[in-house]
Amino acid sequence: MPNLSKHVARNLLFLLHTSTTERVRDIIDTAIKLSQRHSSRIFLVGGAVRDLLLGSEPRDFDFIIDNDPKNFVDDLSAKLRANRAYYSQFKTSTITIDGLTFDFARARTEIYKRPGVLPKVYDASVEQDLWRRDFSINSIALELTDPKNPCLLDPTGGLTDIANKVVRILHSRSFLDDPTRILRAIRYEQRLKFRIDTNTKSLLLKAVKARTLATVSGDRIRNEINLIMGEPERASIFLRASRLGVLCSLHSSLSPRNWVKALEKTGEDKLTYISTIAYKLSSDETNSLISLINAPKDWARVLKDMSYLSQKEMTLNELSLQPIELYLMLENRSIHSLKAFKYSTNLKTARKNMCLYLDKYKHIHPSISGDRLKQLGVSEGPDIQIVLKKILAGRLDGTISRPSEEIQLARAYLKLQKRT
Repeated sequence: MPNLSKHVARNLLFLLHTSTTERVRDIIDTAIKLSQRHSSRIFLVGGAVRDLLLGSEPRDFDFIIDNDPKNFVDDLSAKLRANRAYYSQFKTSTITIDGLTFDFARARTEIYKRPGVLPKVYDASVEQDLWRRDFSINSIALELTDPKNPCLLDPTGGLTDIANKVVRILHSRSFLDDPTRILRAIRYEQRLKFRIDTNTKSLLLKAVKARTLATVSGDRIRNEINLIMGEPERASIFLRASRLGVLCSLHSSLSPRNWVKALEKTGEDKLTYISTIAYKLSSDETNSLISLINAPKDWARVLKDMSYLSQKEMTLNELSLQPIELYLMLENRSIHSLKAFKYSTNLKTARKNMCLYLDKYKHIHPSISGDRLKQLGVSEGPDIQIVLKKILAGRLDGTISRPSEEIQLARAYLKLQKRT
């Protein structure tokens, strides 16, 4: 396989040094020197090379070497005083330092025994490793072994596809072997403003129709959703996935509805993004979705809370809703779901009431304590809760504004109790 222009390789190496921080450069230089000591070839691969070619700062730093990375990474982590992990099943190692992650893997090939399951990996050449990857745009390698003579490997035509802004899989069974590539293809297409290749789209639609995503574990599906939620173009990714039938193939209750549009409006908090998915879902649908993706507790909570809020939407839209009624309806719900509902609902009064709660009512509380009420003579138990609720209602509607008025209300309650 011919090497591409040395000029292109040198230019990429220059971009690698000018578009990354000094700390990243030091770590990469240390890895290069150590690879020479270990007599290993070392390559920067995947997204980092793609992003450099596109003039973007690399997000990920993935490397392949032509022997087992464990000893290499042990030495590198010791030299850098960094944490490291080794995954023998996949012959990969990860170094974490200063909040940065660097992945090192043995050049390998993969065999999928059946759709959706993780592959078995075997040692292979660097060229074979590039052919096993997901898309041509992620199958370019920049050899760094000798920085004075960098080399670019592109056996799958990734450079041409980047120039043409195309997302293309490498073989006809790609989506069957790993159906999460369906979601990844859409994610790259929307993030990079590329288009999915015609043949790739045809194979993607066949895989969707065959419900191949149903063969993938909930944890892996959730990871892909999590990655999408971290993208600036998350709304367009989900909208494209919906139009291609991907969302409904994941879960029958998922459709664009308003939750996709809400993703464009929400802030930067990922749990707020996550909760939007359950807008307009019933309790049963939400529980089914939570089970499907094996949702962790924080995800499950915001999804359930959003489902609850959706079911209360018409009540929240009532003009006659009293402040205490609104408060008690919302007080135990996740702040993430409350914010997401505000962005999701199209009902003006419901949105206004939610804003009123978030901006004002949520921060209002009685100043008097239960112990103080006991000192005044209020019986321990339900009576204290009744008085506190009455005080809270007064605080919310503005009829009570001072601690002395709270005490006055408590004493009035006591007098009423004695009469009855």
